[in-house]
Parts: sequence; structure tokens; C-alpha cells
Amino acid sequence: MASVAIGILEVRGMVALAAAVDVMFKAATVRLAGRHMIGSGWLTVVLDGATGDVQTAIDRGREEAARHGDVITAAVVPRPESRALEPMPHGRAKLAGSHDYEALGILETKGVVPLAAAADAMVKAADVELAGWTAIGGALVHAFVTGSVGDVEAAIAAGETAARRAGEFHGTLLLSQPEAEIGALFPPQPAGACRAVGALGIVETTGYVGSVAASDQMVKEADVDVVSLTIGSGGRVAALVDGRLDEVAAAVR
Repeated sequence: MASVAIGILEVRGMVALAAAVDVMFKAATVRLAGRHMIGSGWLTVVLDGATGDVQTAIDRGREEAARHGDVITAAVVPRPESRALEPMPHGRAKLAGSHDYEALGILETKGVVPLAAAADAMVKAADVELAGWTAIGGALVHAFVTGSVGDVEAAIAAGETAARRAGEFHGTLLLSQPEAEIGALFPPQPAGACRAVGALGIVETTGYVGSVAASDQMVKEADVDVVSLTIGSGGRVAALVDGRLDEVAAAVR
């Protein structure tokens, strides 16, 4: 019987991780054992299987991740002791995920402002579903969209343009027929019911005090409602307001 091993790949950014995971599970017969986020944009995935398969998967994953972002480290641990692995947090992550889509697109930015602009542009440009968004540390945030290959490609192109105009763009990824294990990487689904608004305004600050002060000033200056304060990473806090276009424009100026 082939030796059992675990493989660990750690990268910076979801674009790099998703690209690596898709390639690893296409390259070898391995099992997704867990994932973990440790902050500063660092993401870890752990897999297990026969030593040769794990080595192949990690080698391919590391190469692919390097094409899309920063590889922090990668390792293969043969015949790991269960007592050493049981306390580790990576195995406690929820690994379930849906896979009823033809293509997956990921767009990653620094800060909520460019991501919100990108998400809006993506769903307006093509027939795609926003599958969720989240912050992973180091000011990095990302959104997933699903749909047909053509629609996802069009959405990602529109989203990148919008993100670059609004702030700091980090990267994109389009996966056609992605491996099922990609579902374990999906961010939280959007909460609450969708509703139409005249316009949405976002003011992003460093620190909570600045965001509260900005929210107070916006509602005093214009007829807008504060939708939420979104606490991201890297000390960034985004205040979201909605209302008529002219009122929102006056509020965020």
C-alpha cells in the first residue's frame, strides 16, 4: 500500500488559492482535508492521499499559485501522526459547497470600495450570480460569480475595469468546469433580500472612529440612509449609504 501523506499549500490571496486547488485536484487523486485563514491575506489548504499523489498535487499547485499571486510556503508530510493533526484548526472548516455552474469567476481587490464597484459592474454586464464576498486580511477582499463561461468572462472583464477605476485591483480568475473541491472555498452567501436602490455610496476609512464620523456627516448633509458599517481587514471600515443618486453623491463628497 502506498504511504499516506498530507500536503499543505499556503498562499496570499483567494485568486492564487483557487487556481492552485483546481489544478491540484485535476492533477492527482487526493482528498481535501481542510482549509484555514490566518490573516494578512494568507490562506492555507491541506490535502491528503498517497505520498506520490500528494507530492504531484502540491508541486502543480505551487506552480499555478505562483502564476496568480504569492506562494508563502508548501510542504509534504509523509505518515503524519494523528495526535499532531487533531488539534489543528484546518480540519474544522466547513467543506461543503455547491457545484451547479459551468464557470466560476473570482475578483479580488484591496478595500471594499473597488470590490463593490466591481460587483455592481459584473452583475450589470452579464447574466451571472454573485455567490458571495468576504475579507481575508491584509485589506484583501474578494467576490465570486458563477454562470456560463461567456457570461463569467464578460462579468470579470467589466469588474476589473470598474475596480481599477475605483481603487486598488489585486487579481481575477476564471475557471471553466472547476473541480468540485472549489466549492469549499466559497465565501458566505449574501444575507438578506435583494432590493433596488437609486444609488449606493461607500466611504472607506482606516479605523472605526473615522467611519462613524463619516456616517454621521453623511446623514446630516443629505437625505440618505446608512445601510451598514462593514469592518474589513487591514484596519479598514466601510460605511454604506443609499438613497437617490443626487443625495448619495452629495453625501459621499
